[in-house]
Amino acid sequence: QLYGWGGNQYGQLGTGDTIGTISPRPVIGMTNVRYYSTGYVMGAIKNDNSGWVWGSGIGATPTQVITNAKFLDASSTNISFVKYDGTVWSIGSNTSGNFGDGSYNSANTIPIQMQNITNAVRVANSYYSTTILLADGTLKTVGSNLIGTLGIGNASITETLSPSPIPLLSNIIDIKATTQNVIALDANGDVYT
Repeated sequence: QLYGWGGNQYGQLGTGDTIGTISPRPVIGMTNVRYYSTGYVMGAIKNDNSGWVWGSGIGATPTQVITNAKFLDASSTNISFVKYDGTVWSIGSNTSGNFGDGSYNSANTIPIQMQNITNAVRVANSYYSTTILLADGTLKTVGSNLIGTLGIGNASITETLSPSPIPLLSNIIDIKATTQNVIALDANGDVYT
């Protein structure tokens, strides 16, 4: 059973309302959860590999939006799922092109598939961009480069609508993101940010 507490102005606690709480409350329908990720947009994957979302722009009650989900990462504006087939699917705000589908079209109920990604193992969402860890240990990135979150080392490129390689990094085994930062861990234990 998944529980939540704290602020709830966007329905991010998944309790069917927008009332915050100082005591843990069960998230509606979120039993048999094996993985979850938090932000103003929240998400979870159940043991049956179904993917669920709730929070900002979606609603205060969890809704199933995807099947065959392996991994997910939530942020303040959107959430991305990696399926077992290596594809990436996103819900929420796409105003910076961070869904990687070549558009700025946002979606709150139907996931949008990222273009040209079939071997993803992880994703990390910042406020403006999405970073994708591929099975070969390399990274791709998409969205806005407003504060350098694309990691491409070129400030003159302000955004990309299609996933682009992040140069100089290899053998990456995990990635994380905050609103304005991305961090990568390689197989040697070195951390890049």
